[in-house]
Amino acid sequence: MKRTNFRKCLAVFIVMAMVISLLPAIGASRAKAASYVRIRNVWQNTYLYQSGDKVVYGNPASNNTASHWEFVSVSGDVYRIRNRQTGDYMHIENQRGYVQCGSINMDWHSARWRKPDAGNGEVRIRNYWQSSQYIHVENLNGNAQIGGIYTAWSSAKWVLENVTEQQTQPQTQAPQTQPQTQAPQTQPANTQQTTTYNFNNNTNVGGGATKGGSGIENLHIDGAYAEFYNVNGGNGGNAEITINYASNDGSPKLSVYVNNNYVTTANLSYTGGWGNYSGRYTFNANLNSGNNTIKFVHNNQGENISAIVVKTNASQSQQPQTQAPQPQTQAPQTEYGNPDLVVTEVFCDKSDVKTGDQVTFKAKVKNNGTASTPAGVIIGVRFSVDSLNAGTYTWSDSDTASLAPGQTITVTANGGTNGSKWTAAYGTHTIHAWVDDVNRINEGNENNNTGTGTVNVTNPSSGNGGNTGGNTGSGTVVGYPVPAGKQTSSSVSMTANGVAVGVFDTTVNNTHTWVDSYYPALSTAEVGMFDFNGTANVVMTVNYYVNSATIRPVGSGVTPNITHNGNTSYISFTIRNAGQYSVELNNNLTDATLIFASPIENAPTGNVIKISRGQAYYGNINVGGGQTLYIEGGGAIYGRVFCASNSNVCGRGIIDQSNMDTWHGSNGQYPMSIEFANNVHVSGVSVLNSSCWNYQIYNSSDVHLDNIKIVSARPNGDGVSIQSSDHVYVNDSFIRTWDDGIVLKNYSSNNTHDIYVENTRLWTDLAQSMEIGFETNAGYAGSPANPAIYNVTFNNVTVFHALHKAPISIHNGDNANIHHITWSNITIEDCNVGQGDGWYLWLDFTNVTAGTIPGAYYGWTHNYARGTIHDITLNNINVLSSSTGDYRVWANGNGDIYNINFSNAYTFR
Repeated sequence: MKRTNFRKCLAVFIVMAMVISLLPAIGASRAKAASYVRIRNVWQNTYLYQSGDKVVYGNPASNNTASHWEFVSVSGDVYRIRNRQTGDYMHIENQRGYVQCGSINMDWHSARWRKPDAGNGEVRIRNYWQSSQYIHVENLNGNAQIGGIYTAWSSAKWVLENVTEQQTQPQTQAPQTQPQTQAPQTQPANTQQTTTYNFNNNTNVGGGATKGGSGIENLHIDGAYAEFYNVNGGNGGNAEITINYASNDGSPKLSVYVNNNYVTTANLSYTGGWGNYSGRYTFNANLNSGNNTIKFVHNNQGENISAIVVKTNASQSQQPQTQAPQPQTQAPQTEYGNPDLVVTEVFCDKSDVKTGDQVTFKAKVKNNGTASTPAGVIIGVRFSVDSLNAGTYTWSDSDTASLAPGQTITVTANGGTNGSKWTAAYGTHTIHAWVDDVNRINEGNENNNTGTGTVNVTNPSSGNGGNTGGNTGSGTVVGYPVPAGKQTSSSVSMTANGVAVGVFDTTVNNTHTWVDSYYPALSTAEVGMFDFNGTANVVMTVNYYVNSATIRPVGSGVTPNITHNGNTSYISFTIRNAGQYSVELNNNLTDATLIFASPIENAPTGNVIKISRGQAYYGNINVGGGQTLYIEGGGAIYGRVFCASNSNVCGRGIIDQSNMDTWHGSNGQYPMSIEFANNVHVSGVSVLNSSCWNYQIYNSSDVHLDNIKIVSARPNGDGVSIQSSDHVYVNDSFIRTWDDGIVLKNYSSNNTHDIYVENTRLWTDLAQSMEIGFETNAGYAGSPANPAIYNVTFNNVTVFHALHKAPISIHNGDNANIHHITWSNITIEDCNVGQGDGWYLWLDFTNVTAGTIPGAYYGWTHNYARGTIHDITLNNINVLSSSTGDYRVWANGNGDIYNINFSNAYTFR
C-alpha cells in the first residue's frame, strides 16, 4: 500500500473546510447550472430522445429538450441519465428489450449507467445492473435497444455533444415596455364542468386487458392498456383527471398518455383487493377543446379501472370587465414561429378493396403553422389498422422537401414492419395516420398529429364477417374436446375447417428466477388440440382486441389474418403440416395459445388399457409388457404412468398433476416413469403441470418418444431427463419447460449414449434447452471407472424461446468423457436469455465443478476429478433474434476441451 503524508492531508483538509464554509455565500450569488448533452449514434448520426415511456432515436431539432440529457453522478463513474424535458430517467427495470424512461426508485440499479470509453471521442453506455447490456440501435426498430453487443458495432457507440445556449432557447426580441390602453370589454367567466366516463362506455382495451365485472381488468400484463376516447376537453387547456381504481398489488403503476403524448406515470396504491374500487389518483393534463383520448398503459404490478372523472373549464356566461390603461411588457417570442403538421385525409390506392388485396396507404399532410419545415428533414407518417399503436404498421419516409405554411402534400407508404403494403382483411377498418410520429420536427403543437380514414373490405364469396375463410380447408379435421377436469378457456375459442376445437387453460410460468420456496408465481396459457389431413383453416376467436399475432415456428410460413368485430378479434390461418404451433398475440408471451395439430390417429387394438373421452382417472397406472395405454382425446390421467419393457402409451389425451404437490427436492413423482425398461414407445400424449421431471428415463434402452407434448411450470420441471440410458429417440415433439428442456446425465454405473433428438420444438422459460450435465457421474449406484456420454445428435430442432440460460450447453460437472456430440440444423428464433437470474450466453461449454460457476449449485458435482469434452460439432446454427452473442468455453484443473468444430455455425440477426 502506498503511504500518504499525514501533514499534507491535514493541510488539504483545512483548506477544503475553509472553501466549504464559503459555499453558501457563493451559491447565493450564482447556482451551478445543469450540463446537458445530446447523445448521437456513431452509425446512424441520429439522437436519443424521450417519447412516452421509451427512449427512441431520430433527428429532433437541436433545441428540442426531449433530446437533452443530463448525466447525474451517483458515485465514481456511475451515473443516472435524466431527460431535460420531463425530468424522467433512463432505466431497464422491466427488461423489455428497449431503454425505458420514466420515474424511478432512486435505489434502482437498473437506472444507473457507466460510459466506458470507446476511442475516437466516442463512448459506450453500459447498464450498471446488467453489466453485459449496452444501449444500441443495431436492429433499427425505432427504439434504443438494450442487450449484448459486439465491440465492433458502431450501433453501440455514441458521441456526447454538449448543448449550447443557442440550443436551449429560441431567438427572442428584447422585452419592450409600452403603454397600452385597452377599452372595457367582456370576457366569459370560466366554470368547472365534471364528467364521469365509465369503463364500459367509449373505451378500448388491448394487450391482454379485458372488460369484466366492475371495471377494466388484467392491466397487470406488459403491453396491456385501457383507452378512453371522446373525452370532452371543454374550452381546452388544463384539466383535472382522476382515476377510480382497484388493486391487490403493492406498487401498481400506469403510464398516462393524452392524445398519444406521454403525460405522467400514475403511482397507485394497494386498495385491499381487485374488487375494492376505493383507489383515487388525480393528475393534471392539457386537453384540446372538443374530443380527446386518454390512454393508460401497464407500467408495474396491476390494477383495475372502473372510471375516470374529468374536470374541465367550460364557458357559461358573459360578464363585463374593465381593464384600466397600464404599461404592458411583451414577453420574448420566437422570431419565425414553428411548423404545425396535421393530417387532413387518409385513404388507400384502391377504390374497391377485396379480402387479400395488397393495399398501399396514403395521407394528405398540411402545415398549419407559421414556419416552414426544415429542408432535408423527413416528413414521416406511420399508418396502422384499427389501432393507432398497432404492433404492425407501414410508413412513409421519402418526403424531405420543405413544406411552407398552408401548403399540403400527399405521402405514400413505402416501408413497414412487414413491407409497405397491408393485406386486406374482411370488414370495415379504421386507418390511422400519424405524421411526425418519431418527432423529427419541432412543432408549435405536438398534440394534433393524427388523423383517420375508413376502408371497407368486401368478400363476395363469404358473408361470415370476421370468420372469413374459416371453413374452407381442404382436409379432414378431428377436433378434441376440453380434457376432463380441465378448465375451458374464457378468452379463446377455436375451429378448424369449421370443426369445434376445445380450448383449455393449462399452467405455465412466465418468470425466470428460481424460487427456493418451490412455489413460484404461475399463470395460464391456452391449448387446443386436433388431428387433420390435407390442410386445416384455423379460426381463433379472442374476446379482446388483438393488434398483431406471431405464429411459431416462423419458418413454417403460417401467416395470420386478423379482423375485428368491436373488441372481439378473429385470427385465421392455414396449417398445411402436422406439428405444434404457438400463436402469440400483441407481441406478448403471456398471450400465447399452443396448438397441437397431429396426423389423424388410428386407435390401438389388442391388450389395451383405455381412458375414454370425457373420463378423468385419478391415480397411478402400470403399463405392463405387451400392453398399450390408450388415452383418448378428451381423456385425462391425474397421477402417474409406469412403463415396463415392451409397453406402449398413445392417444391425444393428457397426463396432468395439478392435483399433486410440488417436488421439494426429495423423491419426485414423475408423470412418465420409464426405469429399467427396454423397447418402450410413447406417442401423441401431452404431459401438463408436472410436479417434477416430466419423463424420467433411467437405466433404460430403446425408448421412442414421438409427437409428445410437454408444458411444465413448477420447479424441477425438466422435460425429458435421460439418465444412464441409451438408444433414446425423441421425434416430432414439443417441450415447454420451467427447467431444462432435454437433459442428459449419468446417474448410475451405465453410460448415456446414442441419443437422437430430431424435428422437435422447444420453449425454455428457465435453465437450458438442450443440456448435457451437470451430473455426468453422479455415482448413486456405483461410479463407473470410465464414465462417458457420447454419440448424441440434436438435428432439425427449433427453439421458440430461450429466456434464461444457453439453449446449447454442456456442463461436465463430474469426470465424464463427453464426446461426439452434434447440434445440426438448429434454429433459435428468440434467444432472449439472461432474464431473471439467467446467464447472457447462447452457447455454454464448461469442464469445471458446478460450485465454480456462479449461480450453479455445488451439490451437482459428485466427482471432483476432471473429465474431457471433445469432438463437438455445430453445423448450421441460426439465431434469429438474440439478447447476446456471448458464449462460454471454460475448463480448469486437468480437464480438457478440444476439437470443437463449427460449420456454417451461426447467424445472428
